[in-house]
Amino acid sequence: MRRVLQVGAGGFGRRWSAVLTGSRAMGIELAGLVDTDPSVLAARGGELGLDESQRFVSLGAALEAVRPEIVVCVTPPSSHADVAIAALEAGSHVLVEKPLAPSMEEAERMALAAERTGRRLAVSQNYRYEPHAMAVREVLRSGRLGEPESFTASFHRGPRGEISYRKSMRYPLLVDMSIHHYDLMRFFLGREPEWTFAKSFNPPWSWFEGDASVAQVIGFAGGAVGAYSASWCAQARETPWGGEWRFDCTGGVVEWKDGRVVLEPVGGTMEEVPPVNAVYHGQEAVLAGFLEALDSGRDFETDVRDNLRSLNMVFRTIQACESGSVVRF
Repeated sequence: MRRVLQVGAGGFGRRWSAVLTGSRAMGIELAGLVDTDPSVLAARGGELGLDESQRFVSLGAALEAVRPEIVVCVTPPSSHADVAIAALEAGSHVLVEKPLAPSMEEAERMALAAERTGRRLAVSQNYRYEPHAMAVREVLRSGRLGEPESFTASFHRGPRGEISYRKSMRYPLLVDMSIHHYDLMRFFLGREPEWTFAKSFNPPWSWFEGDASVAQVIGFAGGAVGAYSASWCAQARETPWGGEWRFDCTGGVVEWKDGRVVLEPVGGTMEEVPPVNAVYHGQEAVLAGFLEALDSGRDFETDVRDNLRSLNMVFRTIQACESGSVVRF
């Protein structure tokens, strides 16, 4: 059994501890839990059946006592670099929640630590493993509809009760949520972005202090152009977390909306595309893929070096918002 240490017990950590405790079939054992808040640690550790010797307020003490093969980091982004680098230097592989880091400088420092230690560092970009998202990718990559020339992506959610540390972020939507959608753009198209211009803003009803909305145009290699409209303070009519998507291709259209994927070839008939039937979805699929990469020695699709390209979209977009001009990637 692979010994796993989870760092971060509150918030989204609850979801990850459920994944880890339910993954014994993958050869996973949740051997320890770390949280700097003793009350959160005690409550969550008790729920998971971990005794006090498996609960830690200190990461260093946990790494020494547990000696985990894998560390799963589910802390706020501001501490990702410190946690990941300490774990890598202790000999653990690391799977970190998105976003990888709150700056490109910190993210690069994490990537260099992985290379220096010879350990694997990857990011949980679980939206890639949504069955409908995988179906969209299959259609686009099959060539059945020709080349995608333009797309629109729309995201509108209003998580009033889930903002926590995000409330005071300067760009809560872009840094903590849009990273998913930028990663999906690269996943769908199989291309890298080349330029963008964007305007971020905060509606008067927003419960965030920073900009929680954006309107953006992005150009990709090969000439495809996308329009991205997103808000994290929607008041009604929410989209799914993965957003709603339409790709206009040389030979037709594929659309992911209202919980289904449909395509319509030029001059043809609309048909529904079934979601991809995979063994694991979401975080379970991320974990399974990471474990397979460790066993095989192959690259994992959201390894740190790949994810730096998605994260760069976040910070180039911020640069475009602040400069009011077109920014190249």
